Amino acid sequence: MARLPAAQREVLSLARYADLTQPPIAARTGLPLGTVESHAHHGLLRLREDLTPALRPGP
Repeated sequence: MARLPAAQREVLSLARYADLTQPPIAARTGLPLGTVESHAHHGLLRLREDLTPALRPGP
């Protein structure tokens, strides 16, 4: 998570740790809902890319 841009990290943290859905995140952060959706989507893609090599079994 530390390697994500701050906005993506904030959105994903609020979703996970504050148990908020995207509309309340938008209200809390003042970001448009579409921006929150985009940050969540791209942040999750980046996390998946970063974690995938660690999940593959070694030789």
